[in-house]
Amino acid sequence: MKTIYVLKAFGFNDGSGKLVDFSPGFHDVEDEVAEHWFVKAHLSPDGKAPATDTDPRISELEGQLADRDAKITELEGQLADLTAQIVSLSGGDNNGGKSKPSDTK
Repeated sequence: MKTIYVLKAFGFNDGSGKLVDFSPGFHDVEDEVAEHWFVKAHLSPDGKAPATDTDPRISELEGQLADRDAKITELEGQLADLTAQIVSLSGGDNNGGKSKPSDTK
């Protein structure tokens, strides 16, 4: 028997026709199951539960999120600048100086 840590839920068919569902977390399984290539693809590489403060995948994702947030802030600034330019070019109204049908009544 071995203890494995499943990172992502999956179903495993060992060839006997019986499907075994594995949820994320620790499981005690037979050695043959733990060594199966398909099972290994869903396991924590070191057999331990990932710790959010030390797992490098968490740090990598946080870095990607920070980069995305910085890009969003930059694009919002560009949008505000372009909106201001449009407003100034249109004379301050949002209709480009053209009257709407309701303005002529």
